[in-house]
Amino acid sequence: MANQVVISTASESGIDRAIVQITRDIYRFDSNDHSGLFMQADRGIVLIDPLNLASAEWLKSEIDSKFGEPVTHVLYSHGHNDHASGAAVFDQATIISHKNTFGVIQPDASFKDVMAPTRTYSGDSYFLTTGGKTIEMHFVGGNHAADMSYIFFPEESIVFYVDIISLGALPFGELGWYSAADSQNTYGKALAIDADIAISSHGPMGTQDDVRALQSYMAELRAGVSAGIDAGQSLEDIQATLMLEDYADWDYYEQRRPQNITGMHRALIAEGSDS
Repeated sequence: MANQVVISTASESGIDRAIVQITRDIYRFDSNDHSGLFMQADRGIVLIDPLNLASAEWLKSEIDSKFGEPVTHVLYSHGHNDHASGAAVFDQATIISHKNTFGVIQPDASFKDVMAPTRTYSGDSYFLTTGGKTIEMHFVGGNHAADMSYIFFPEESIVFYVDIISLGALPFGELGWYSAADSQNTYGKALAIDADIAISSHGPMGTQDDVRALQSYMAELRAGVSAGIDAGQSLEDIQATLMLEDYADWDYYEQRRPQNITGMHRALIAEGSDS
């Protein structure tokens, strides 16, 4: 795992922000429990997810003072407003996302701070080469957002999984994104990327072994809930007996275990009603 070096911190109005250097050219920036990345290239900065307007303004000030280089590109992992807001601060940058982002940001007025992409890609992948560096965007779609992309930095062997893969933590809430096909797609595409460092937008950094562990968790969750349904147990009975002890040391275990069971139970009942 790379040594992390704190470059800058700030705290104001209940928001804690930080910039942390991960490798020579890759930096993670945090705004409370949300994170984005940026890469220093020969011709400027490539930013992944500006997060929100206030964070983008702070980040621009820090980049101007500490790097003295412009942000030339902003890449959206997906168009949700808690990750993609604030790109207007970088008004000279090319904004790149999957073509489905237009459908994600247009229907909802709450996305008013999300700038539309100025360049889009379709198909499975997009490769941006700038300033001697290459960044790969790999379309995932399905789970969580119809325009979701994994972001891969091949030279640094870093992959950014954003929302749909948590590392060392149980997944969020009641798995509103879950379907068996999308789950298989999520982990299959993730593990096809040959990266040493894995980063989520929420929580600690990890490795591909953490992704494999999460894949195993989801399989055990599905099998356990399915067995409970087949045995005639109620949702409450399954929550009381399916403990998933192998994951008890993961973040949010106490809070999210029953929530995850609720979501999986709903998904399996829906699958059964469709068959």
